[in-house]
Amino acid sequence: MHEVMTLAPELPQPGNVLGGKYRIERVLGEGVMGVVYEAVHIRLNQKVAVKAPQPAIFAQRELLDRFEREARAAARLRHRNAVRVIDVDVTENGLPYMVMELLRGSDLESELSSRGQFPVEDAVGYVLQAAAAMVEAHGRGIVHRDLKPSNLFLSKDSDGSICLKVLDFGVSKVQSENVRITGTQIAMGTPLYMSPEQVRSAKHVDARTDVWSLGVILYELLTGVPPFTGSATGVGAAIVTDPPTSIRVHRPDIPTALEAVVNKAMSKNPAERYATMKDLALALVPFAGAHAPTDVLRWSLAHEVDLSTISVTPSTPSTDDATIEISGSAQSVDLAPPPKSKKLAIAAVLTIAVLVLIIIGLVSQRAQSSAARGPVTPSAAATTATTAPAAPAPSAATASTGATPSATAAAAESTNTVRSAPSAKTHNPAAAAAPKSNVRTPPQPSSAKTSEPSKKAWDNDSPLPPE
Repeated sequence: MHEVMTLAPELPQPGNVLGGKYRIERVLGEGVMGVVYEAVHIRLNQKVAVKAPQPAIFAQRELLDRFEREARAAARLRHRNAVRVIDVDVTENGLPYMVMELLRGSDLESELSSRGQFPVEDAVGYVLQAAAAMVEAHGRGIVHRDLKPSNLFLSKDSDGSICLKVLDFGVSKVQSENVRITGTQIAMGTPLYMSPEQVRSAKHVDARTDVWSLGVILYELLTGVPPFTGSATGVGAAIVTDPPTSIRVHRPDIPTALEAVVNKAMSKNPAERYATMKDLALALVPFAGAHAPTDVLRWSLAHEVDLSTISVTPSTPSTDDATIEISGSAQSVDLAPPPKSKKLAIAAVLTIAVLVLIIIGLVSQRAQSSAARGPVTPSAAATTATTAPAAPAPSAATASTGATPSATAAAAESTNTVRSAPSAKTHNPAAAAAPKSNVRTPPQPSSAKTSEPSKKAWDNDSPLPPE
């Protein structure tokens, strides 16, 4: 028999101070389990959210334990897509409360009511953010068991971007804790988003029940309607026995590959579902476009999917699109960019082709230069230049007689054939034409060892008296 508390502590009112630290400002929301307030940390002047349990839950100890368990579970998480718990305490009159970061925005349930169907990239992007938070939660042994649109909050970051936050771990199952507080009379979760095994028994579930719930949420975001409708009893029976209506009946533009991912996440047999939340995220990331969170992109780049099970075949000869078929998942995903290995191969071929063209160009240029110069043979003029004194420059008299280059070349050849010693009296027209200078030039030194003329030589030739 459950312990019953006759006197439940009163809920705080605006202006009340909890624990001497948090001043209540106003009520933000109210549910079956608790009330959420906006408050201010008095000493830090920081706005926070405070959640306190409803007085009615004090009638059953199990419900109060659920509230306390939510605080413990959420306090363990440090992921940006999970609501951050700052403090947990109890007031003087015995009212437990938790202090969380204050979020601005709206939940997905409100967005569904106003928008209806979501674009594919938006819907997949939101589900991937929730999946990233649940990967950390599952890693810490926490199963949420109540994932639904009202527990996924769209918060605006300082840069204007939307960050989804997973809320309300009140019905979570902490596998590391040895507790027995789940009774058959307590509703654990919301029927529309319960997995078949959770409908049968909320005690015997694992992380794959959260995979089911995210599959149902994605179905609803894409179509605007849940896969199962009706009363709580009728929905529970349909979840266990009936297949969901095809997504493409509600929305024909949904890719068949995306429908296959949703159907696999909602397999009634847990063994046929994605084994982990990370597997679901990796299957969804091709459909997220620019909305894929960095966590999932990092997992994809790390090639955590077994690459030996992936075969890549081009979809059309004229494009670089590729079809990736993952064995065991019965799905094919069309990706716009080519695989990384194909990009590297194309880059290598282009680099080699450029190098070959450069080499061919250099060889061709060198061959053309050699052909233009022709064969190089020693000429008579070159021989003469190396063995005989240089011929005098053509004089003005030669230019006036109109001598041609041919005659000059013939004279050079004749000089090369018959060599005679030059006479001292040979007439040099150029020398005769040059005016005589009255300035005597001192003789050049005969020895290579002296760079200046000796004083004696200067004295012998100089008209000046010696010093």
